[in-house]
Amino acid sequence: MFKRAMNKTIVEYLNEVRIAHACRLLAETDESITDIFLKCGFNYSSYFAKVFKSITGQTPTGYRKSVRKKK
Repeated sequence: MFKRAMNKTIVEYLNEVRIAHACRLLAETDESITDIFLKCGFNYSSYFAKVFKSITGQTPTGYRKSVRKKK
């Protein structure tokens, strides 16, 4: 039912929500990438990096650098 209503699986939706939160933390804090991926519900840095890049097109470090340049 969820997939029909949202046109994505629960896991895809959850990952999008988690990555959106990670993006906010990367942009607004100086917390380590490790602290951020753990706070966002990921258990492994490699999986976090893979999901992050698939959604944003950038690595977490690259994303942080790009949003900090804009300020």
